[in-house]
Amino acid sequence: MKLKGDANTETLVTENRSILSELSDQVVVCPRVVSVKGNGKQRVPVRICNITAKPVVIKPKTVLCELSGVTVVRDGFGEQTLSDGEIINEGKESLKELGINVREDLPDNTKGQLKGLLTKWKSIFSTGPTDLGFTTLVEHEIKLTDNIPFKEPYRRIPPSLYEEVREHLKEMLEAGAIRESSSPYSSNVVLVRKPDGSLRFCLDFRKLNKKTIRDAQSLPRIDETLDCLTGSKYFSKIDLRSAYWQCNLKESDRYKTAFSLGPLGFYECNRLAFGLTNACATFQRLMERCMGEIHLRECLIYLDNIVIFF
Repeated sequence: MKLKGDANTETLVTENRSILSELSDQVVVCPRVVSVKGNGKQRVPVRICNITAKPVVIKPKTVLCELSGVTVVRDGFGEQTLSDGEIINEGKESLKELGINVREDLPDNTKGQLKGLLTKWKSIFSTGPTDLGFTTLVEHEIKLTDNIPFKEPYRRIPPSLYEEVREHLKEMLEAGAIRESSSPYSSNVVLVRKPDGSLRFCLDFRKLNKKTIRDAQSLPRIDETLDCLTGSKYFSKIDLRSAYWQCNLKESDRYKTAFSLGPLGFYECNRLAFGLTNACATFQRLMERCMGEIHLRECLIYLDNIVIFF
């Protein structure tokens, strides 16, 4: 074990920096805080994760990681020191806006730290259906076997549904997911009642999908995903709101997604649309690129679902 910094440091963190090059693509050291007393020799637990599907042999006296001294902040978050009660009260309003409930049976200091953390990062939480992120890191393309436009016959929408459809259109326009169109292509809309009685707005891209060239990007295998979780004790799941609407649809391909609502208008998609062939492949590629090296090491990605584990 290599100690970095003051030898009398009592609170240390294990770091992955010194792992041997021949093991760097096979094994990672999970960072963790450890306590060390005095300068004498002692055992320090180091957690190692095998990120391959094969056994890895670590020779005796191999330098696995470094220990770096850290300062533990115990006064909450931010530069100003607040009492636990002040942090709790300060975070209540912010968390209400996000729709987050924190268990009241937690100790005050834990509750204060949790609410302080959530309040600090509240900008990453969606506050409503149209409060979405957006990236052009990966753009969805629609490559067709031919460029002959098609026009599906308009399916009549019952007048009793006009107001509900208008609400859906308003929401999609505010989110930037669609725009008005003058495309030679035209797909249909399918309206379905959900079990809770609300209306599901679906785009029928079957004809467009028949002409689309398939993307070879594969989705994660469930068995491989479960293998990565072996040995972990703590899990947390993050889900994206309206995930596909946060992915850009290439400008030159947007007119191909046009859909007709008869008297309610003619629109096309700005963002990745549900029901498109290759939509899953594009979004998986985007998420893997966003997560980078922490994918499979600290988190698992399956489309818009992220599982954090350690």
